Amino acid sequence: MGGRIAAAIAQEPEAAARALFALLRELEPDWPEFPSRAADAVAVRLGWR
Repeated sequence: MGGRIAAAIAQEPEAAARALFALLRELEPDWPEFPSRAADAVAVRLGWR
């Protein structure tokens, strides 16, 4: 995961944000406290959905 985070943040800001967001979404199923509604709101606000 660390390598994937490093690769994500090495990109341009928009691509980095999308890559980090995608990584977080992968963690969502095994993370009971994941703020799913907040993540959905961010995705909608940024036009990623």
